[in-house]
Amino acid sequence: MCKIVVYTAITGNYDNIKPLSYVNTNFDYLCFTDYEYTGVIPEPWKQIRMPPAKWCNKDLARYIKMNVHEILPNYEASVWIDGNIDIINNIEGLVFDALKKGGASSYQHWGRNNINEEMIECAKIGYDSIFILLKQMKQYGNEGFISNELYETNVLIRDHTNSSISEFSKIWWEQYMQYGKRDQYAFTYAAWKSGLNIHNLGRHDPRFIKKYFSYFPHKNGKSIKVYRIKQLINKITNRITLRIIKI
Repeated sequence: MCKIVVYTAITGNYDNIKPLSYVNTNFDYLCFTDYEYTGVIPEPWKQIRMPPAKWCNKDLARYIKMNVHEILPNYEASVWIDGNIDIINNIEGLVFDALKKGGASSYQHWGRNNINEEMIECAKIGYDSIFILLKQMKQYGNEGFISNELYETNVLIRDHTNSSISEFSKIWWEQYMQYGKRDQYAFTYAAWKSGLNIHNLGRHDPRFIKKYFSYFPHKNGKSIKVYRIKQLINKITNRITLRIIKI
């Protein structure tokens, strides 16, 4: 078995997994799916079918993404990529350099560097209920957490041998399940709370530079259409609330 794994998750037919443009044979490649997934899994990906779960498909994908200490206990390090991310060049140097510098490494957010700003913008778009996000902001403020970094986390390198990685993963998952359903919200909070050092990989490569990664739009399926309706309802409610409370 390789010591490093590249992995992703495809649940609810949200994406169609595609062959990678560049494959490093020094890594394993695992694609986790929900139990009922019927799509084709191309090489080099090896399918890992998850048993039926109590969560919705989106939450199952986030569980797989966040809980490396449970999902991948036999690897020393992992590279998570979202289902719409392609690897277009050899990432071995990037990975080993990142592992020397932090317990977790990710690209900085393309437009913001503050969790509170991200929450407000996402509320305006309708991604989450503003009432839930305000509770999340209040908790972090009460605990003394100061947000001055924000990461996209669609590419995430983690050192499984880091003593803080298990606690970090647990906190990240707990916060996601309790509050807003965007994993970026709690990423730096969980690192701060657990003492995990995050290494900033710099400007977002898949979006702008495309040296190692590129990305393509998510599949437009039935589940996305249902999500868009919920998003529209949140958007209207949140914008009215934000005007009332003047944020």
